[in-house]
Amino acid sequence: IATILGSSTSDTVRIKPNITTTYTCTITMPNSCNVQIETFTIYVTPPPTANAGADQVLTCNAPQVTLSGSSNSTDVKYTWTNNNGGIVGDSTVPTILADKIGNYLLTVIDTLLGCSSSDVAKVTSQIFKPNVNAGSNVQLTCVQPIATLHGSSTIPNANFLWSGPGIISRND
Repeated sequence: IATILGSSTSDTVRIKPNITTTYTCTITMPNSCNVQIETFTIYVTPPPTANAGADQVLTCNAPQVTLSGSSNSTDVKYTWTNNNGGIVGDSTVPTILADKIGNYLLTVIDTLLGCSSSDVAKVTSQIFKPNVNAGSNVQLTCVQPIATLHGSSTIPNANFLWSGPGIISRND
């Protein structure tokens, strides 16, 4: 779980442990039976954890969503960013409101050591603008004084509301 950089048989080694690790150095004197063994521990402080929370979906009923960031580390600073904007309010708190689609990056920085970790929450949208067709224009004459307008949309279960003067009936 540790990486020894260089030769492990020289008097100096560079190490890069991922977790707290105990090392043993055995020293043998040339032409001697004397051996000395030293053991020491390198304590590794892991970077802070970053959790941007669950992905969220914007809808007509929820044009803003809550992104709940967290860290199980103490003494940390939070920073949210998004290339599309969309952060409503303070971007330096664990929980934010978002009102645009995109990837919201939460960076958690250890204020004592400066180490950081990041995580992303994705905001998508299910807000669809209906494509509406109100039909063809109609020419009214004295022979044909009433017209029937037919609206349509490719959005399933779209609701239609006609307004204007002279509406004599609706097909609700």
